[in-house]
Amino acid sequence: SGYNQHDAQEFMRFLLNELHEEINKADVKGRKSPGDNESLQEACDRYLTWEDSKSLISELFSGMLRSEVCCSVCEHRSVVFDPFMDLALPIPKSKSTSSRSDSYYPTSYDTVKLDACMQVFTKEETLDEEERPYCNKCNDVTKSTKQLSIPKLPEFLVIQLKRFSGYSVRSKLSTPVEFEERWEICDNSGKTHAYSLYGIACHSGGIYGGHYTAYCKYNKQWRCFNDSYAVAKNWDNVKCQEAYILFYEKIDND
Repeated sequence: SGYNQHDAQEFMRFLLNELHEEINKADVKGRKSPGDNESLQEACDRYLTWEDSKSLISELFSGMLRSEVCCSVCEHRSVVFDPFMDLALPIPKSKSTSSRSDSYYPTSYDTVKLDACMQVFTKEETLDEEERPYCNKCNDVTKSTKQLSIPKLPEFLVIQLKRFSGYSVRSKLSTPVEFEERWEICDNSGKTHAYSLYGIACHSGGIYGGHYTAYCKYNKQWRCFNDSYAVAKNWDNVKCQEAYILFYEKIDND
């Protein structure tokens, strides 16, 4: 309320969760722990049956994320599937940065493509030092690698660009991210899925003061919603905005 700052992504998650809870049709209440190296189908069944997740919201917005951890000592692999309703993609950094380092000013970089953000998200990372996970085969914490992938994509894909970072000293990345109205993404099997952009939430300003605007596509026409104003926009005006959340709808048939 008033001039307090609220995060649009947090509000979106809250709204989807509340809607889901109100119309949830799951017969079994409670949670069931995932088994070691369960299959995608087993993970989907567990999610829909045991985790109170049977609703129109979950059917439309839920995808499945696959996390594989490989022990560098014994090469034991552990696979876990987790549902998601939005993907938080990191923004790649470049050598061109802003000279202002305090959190009141955004940090800017060269333009990056949305595909580059996805590549960083799914890139294999090394878990070492304090991040070492426990290996069931070695019975100890070990240096490992971890990689994320997406075996199941939702009908409506929500992408959050991680513009805000830090804890004690927070900062905002104002990196321009190039996105398209039609975006293609591959799942684990290599199958390409086509998505159409229908909404964008934008944030201007910095950490301690900013403003949200929204762009929505209706009847093939883009419109900008800024407080009480709504005006028509062409794609050239829309694609250059500082996007924070992107809303895509699947348009292929599978």
